[in-house]
Amino acid sequence: MLPATIGGITEVLFLIGFVTVFGTLLAFSLYISGLEHLSATETGIASSSEPIMSAVASYIFLGLVLTLTQYVGGALIILAVILVATRREQKVQLGAG
Repeated sequence: MLPATIGGITEVLFLIGFVTVFGTLLAFSLYISGLEHLSATETGIASSSEPIMSAVASYIFLGLVLTLTQYVGGALIILAVILVATRREQKVQLGAG
């Protein structure tokens, strides 16, 4: 439903701009600048954990309960992150020895 007055439209446009700048542009810029200080493996792990953290936050703040398929998907993501991390450690140990 659209606002009936010009003042209402101005408020809606302000809120859209606020969410765009602070909720998207600023947050994404800080995320990218943080990733620049990590290795490729750490960046991959951080990026892969986003869906898991989103699901946890949704459960905590919104009470959202996942389906079995979503739990299986989350488990596969966690398994992939573990495999990547352990594979990286094995390569480092082989190179050092």
